[in-house]
Amino acid sequence: MKDNCLPDAETFKRLVEDGTLHGKIENDGLILEELTPQDVNLISSGKHGTLFQWDKPVVFVKAGN
Repeated sequence: MKDNCLPDAETFKRLVEDGTLHGKIENDGLILEELTPQDVNLISSGKHGTLFQWDKPVVFVKAGN
């Protein structure tokens, strides 16, 4: 079972490997480089699938000071 609302690491990795998103893969980790407006549009558009796991979102609420 995947964690809620986290990025789908495999999809991001595929997009970096094929040059769709700017980034690099190091030691089994994924590092996104500075995102351009085009990158942000690509991520939010859903054109390449759902990049975040939205089915059960996590909400944080600050209680107190």
